[in-house]
Amino acid sequence: MIIKDWMTPNPVTVHPDTGVKTAFRLMKKGGFKQLPVVEEGKLVGIITDRDLRRPDLVDEIQSWEQLYKLDDTFKVRGVMTTDAITVREDETIESACLILRKKKFNALPVVSNTGELVGILTVLDVLDAFIDFLKLEGK
Repeated sequence: MIIKDWMTPNPVTVHPDTGVKTAFRLMKKGGFKQLPVVEEGKLVGIITDRDLRRPDLVDEIQSWEQLYKLDDTFKVRGVMTTDAITVREDETIESACLILRKKKFNALPVVSNTGELVGILTVLDVLDAFIDFLKLEGK
């Protein structure tokens, strides 16, 4: 099974200068836990909902704004993970599974052989591939 056959093509992305509140709203609206960060057509990082969480909470949380650093004065570039681990579109799902499991990631950016972001492979995409492979649908 090849990644390009199962990835989500043309994922929603953000620029490094996007405000974190805007990025969070994109994640919530799309049901994503991460967004690739692209500048001038190249992947420069990834931001996850974990990157936005505040480490200083001690009381019960009343709102998303309390749990997350949701202020557009903070930019994605300040909290994103640079040097994101990626997979190539022509690699196998099995190789991606090993990375997802070892690193405990929910998704991997997918790049072409020239390094351009072409998709994202999520854990749900991988499950879809295995459900298809095992012919579990419709049973």
